[in-house]
Amino acid sequence: MEEITAFTSSLSRVSRRNYRYIVQSFLRDIGKDLSSLEKKDVDLWISNKNISRRTMKTYLYVLSRFFRYIERDDLSKHCRERAKEIRASNPIPRVDDDLLRRVEELKGRVSEMGGERSAVIALLLSTGMRLSEVLSLKPRDIDLKRRTIRVMGKGGKERIVYMTSWCADIVGNYIKNMKNDDKIFKISARTVQRWVKELLGVSPHGIRHAFAVMYLARGGNIRALQKILGHSKLSTTEVYLDIARSLVEEDFRRTMEHS
Repeated sequence: MEEITAFTSSLSRVSRRNYRYIVQSFLRDIGKDLSSLEKKDVDLWISNKNISRRTMKTYLYVLSRFFRYIERDDLSKHCRERAKEIRASNPIPRVDDDLLRRVEELKGRVSEMGGERSAVIALLLSTGMRLSEVLSLKPRDIDLKRRTIRVMGKGGKERIVYMTSWCADIVGNYIKNMKNDDKIFKISARTVQRWVKELLGVSPHGIRHAFAVMYLARGGNIRALQKILGHSKLSTTEVYLDIARSLVEEDFRRTMEHS
């Protein structure tokens, strides 16, 4: 494409190759003419890239320069704003293979616990919800047929989260005789924190971190995860992408290099 050739003509050989790859990859994946590109095309493309936050910022800055070159200042500004949202160093949750293994093992034992304990632990493991969100639930918030939950998150923002089949069965049995306006759980946050500490050695928020990493490691979309977790900014969710990628690499090295 003539625009890409002209855009990269003044760059060094290595930069020219890298810039061409990024712009061509974007245009190929989106499949649109330059004149019909929209901001949502940038968001869709970058959210589907299984890359680190550092690489994501680089891609966005390259696209910003390209859009400025072809006089699409609206898209250029949007790319710069998206790049700024990606913080250089978010706090890294402590999630490793051992925690993920213990979470999987716990899933197999949840139904044996029975009652309130079984239901609250199943919800934490299956949905990625915050503990405060779980403890504020009422039966009317839960649709067992669709296996969905209506959650009121931070800032009063409502979202929908999803349950696995085994979680829906456990929760359904627990709430079957409750009225719609009943509060499902009558326990304190401190009680749940003690339960989770005894079972996994982490806090309930540690389960939320593990849920996010497992979701991405199994091929989940980061934009979808952002909505599930109720994050207002994608940059908050992106920290889990780096962890998931590092765990996949560690598993490959451990499996293949010692076989």
